[in-house]
Amino acid sequence: MLNRLILTATAGNRSAATDISPTVSDHWPPPGAVGKAISELRPGGSAEFFDPSISDKRIAFVVSETGFEPAGTEIVVREVVGPSIVVRKKE
Repeated sequence: MLNRLILTATAGNRSAATDISPTVSDHWPPPGAVGKAISELRPGGSAEFFDPSISDKRIAFVVSETGFEPAGTEIVVREVVGPSIVVRKKE
């Protein structure tokens, strides 16, 4: 009866973790990229940036290092640490 609860076969020859692991080229948007907050950043929210690889804008979840920023604020990417995109108001 316990044999039915244990997965004994694998599918494919690669693990799913290798398919989703980010590489250095996967960091988008890059530091220095200028975008616009499309939601309030309190301090997290959504922003759009131009992506030259698709010649269009993309939306990303960002965190403002200076706290609250209203929607429509021009922002710049300060750093990308893992999945976190840290931004601040463009001066």
